[in-house]
Amino acid sequence: MGKAERRAGSSQGERVVADAAGGLLLAVSLGTYVSTAYPSIAGGDSGELITAAHLLSVAHPPGYPLYTLLAHASMRIPLPFPASPASKANLLSALLSSLSAFALYHALLTWFRSRCLHCCSPPPRAP
Repeated sequence: MGKAERRAGSSQGERVVADAAGGLLLAVSLGTYVSTAYPSIAGGDSGELITAAHLLSVAHPPGYPLYTLLAHASMRIPLPFPASPASKANLLSALLSSLSAFALYHALLTWFRSRCLHCCSPPPRAP
């Protein structure tokens, strides 16, 4: 096994560990968000946003059109347990928040790899 093959193997092993850590982050954050999701309408703007999503209307400016469409679609999905439109919108928010944490993890991982590989890697050996 040559040096290049060893480097590729360690890189692949690092990717497996990083992907597992990202999956764990996604699972833990989703579990936390779902277990603490509000079962109905909370205070603030949530009532207005849930109503706008249910009726496909426009909430106050800026209107949040993508969230409104996604929440409207999520309210139409049948679940194996009874859930109000508000709880379905809150579950969508939990899913989107977990996905954003996962995306931030991968973005930071990519950024750190690109920045730290140049400064932290040992210099190449002369043949």
